[in-house]
Amino acid sequence: MNTYKEIKDTLVWEWGMTLQHEYNGRLLDLKTTAKRILGHLEDNGTLASIEAMSEDWQKMEATHQATTDWLSSYEPTTRED
Repeated sequence: MNTYKEIKDTLVWEWGMTLQHEYNGRLLDLKTTAKRILGHLEDNGTLASIEAMSEDWQKMEATHQATTDWLSSYEPTTRED
């Protein structure tokens, strides 16, 4: 499982379902936001915990949860078109 790809997939899903309405037409900067989240997970030890999980489904669930947790505390990077 690729954690960075899973973060991006979660961001795309969350943006499409709820977040885009909160940012009044601004566009999600997917790569920058995903890199910020990955760096945060690396810095706080979550990434190592995720990578130590034995099953891919566990890694996917944990990555999704960590991404949504990050979104509840921080603002995604956006841009105007």
